[in-house]
Amino acid sequence: MKRSLLRRTRFTRKRSKSLRMILLPEFKRRIRERDKTCRKGGDCGGHLEASHVYPVGSWPLLALYPLNCIGLCARHHRYTFWHKSPLEAMPWFRATYPQAWQDRLEAMRVQHLGRKGMTEADLRAEWAVFGI
Repeated sequence: MKRSLLRRTRFTRKRSKSLRMILLPEFKRRIRERDKTCRKGGDCGGHLEASHVYPVGSWPLLALYPLNCIGLCARHHRYTFWHKSPLEAMPWFRATYPQAWQDRLEAMRVQHLGRKGMTEADLRAEWAVFGI
C-alpha cells in the first residue's frame, strides 16, 4: 500500500519552469510585433510565427537572442521553406539579411556559453537594446 502511494506522488510532482520557458511566449510575441509580416513572402496572410535561425535544440542559449529569430508565416516556416528545405533557407538568409546582423549573430553563436546564467533582467535589457 505504501509503495503505491509513493509511486503516485513521485509522478505528480510539479516541475518548475525554466526562465526560458517562462519568457519564450512573450519573446515570440515581441518578434512578431517587430517583424509584422512574413520576412520571406511579405503579406502572406498567414499566422506569423517566430522562427529561430540557429535551432533551439542545438543552441538552447540562443533561444531568447533577438537576432536569432525572424518572423515567418506558418506556411513558409513549417511547410514549404524554413524547416522543409534548410539548404535553401540559409543562402536566402545570407542574401536577405544585412552582413552586420549575420556577423553579430555568428559572434554570439561562437560565444553562446557566455549567456549561461543570464537573469530575467539581463534578458529584458538585451531585448531593449534591440528594440523589442
